[in-house]
Amino acid sequence: MRKCPVCDDVSLVEVELQGEEVDRCPQCNGIYFDQGELESIVEMIQLFLSVQLEENEIDTFEASEVSRQMKCPADQSIMEKRDLGGHVMDVCPTCKGIWLDDREIAMLKITEYHIQQNLNLYLRLGQ
Repeated sequence: MRKCPVCDDVSLVEVELQGEEVDRCPQCNGIYFDQGELESIVEMIQLFLSVQLEENEIDTFEASEVSRQMKCPADQSIMEKRDLGGHVMDVCPTCKGIWLDDREIAMLKITEYHIQQNLNLYLRLGQ
């Protein structure tokens, strides 16, 4: 049984989210996505995970977030922090699973919608 990386001994419960079976913590409402599950719900995640920038990323994580180390519910590896549109995702370097805290999936969908609505502007700025 998978355990919540935030609530320690709380078992994750399988729930359906937009056609995907995901693991949710009944206590903190965090969600664990196996590799490929989140990408099918939030399209920009696949693009984010596939892009490798040649420049150093600016550290935007709060101190409390940096010090918080979580173990992957699937394989117990220490998860890495990734910034996506100002939102922190915890990604397992081994199995590529993703942990989102409560309400972070909604924030990712809002960010995705904003990018889609303003894509032409971003393309013009990038030239």
